[in-house]
Amino acid sequence: MKQRKEQGTVSRAATPPPPPPPLPKFRVISKPRAEESVTKREIAKFWRQKRIVEEDHLLAAIKAAARLRARNLTVNINQIYGAYVCMCIYYG
Repeated sequence: MKQRKEQGTVSRAATPPPPPPPLPKFRVISKPRAEESVTKREIAKFWRQKRIVEEDHLLAAIKAAARLRARNLTVNINQIYGAYVCMCIYYG
C-alpha cells in the first residue's frame, strides 16, 4: 500500500497542469457611423471658442499679476539700493 501511495503522488506531481482553454474570439460588429448633426457641431464649436476665450482671460490675468509684481519688485530694489548708497556715504 505504501508503494501505491508513493507512486500515485509522484506521478501527479510530475505532470504539469493542463493549460487554460483559449479565450473566445468576439466579433465586433461596428455600426455604420452616422454623420454628426449640424447642431452638435455648432455646440462643440461654441464650447471650444468659450474655452479659448476663458484661457485667454486667465493668461491675461496672470500676465497682469506678473507685471504688478515686477513693478513692486523694482520699487523695492530701488529703495534698497538707495538705502545702501546712503549707508555707504554715511559710513564710507
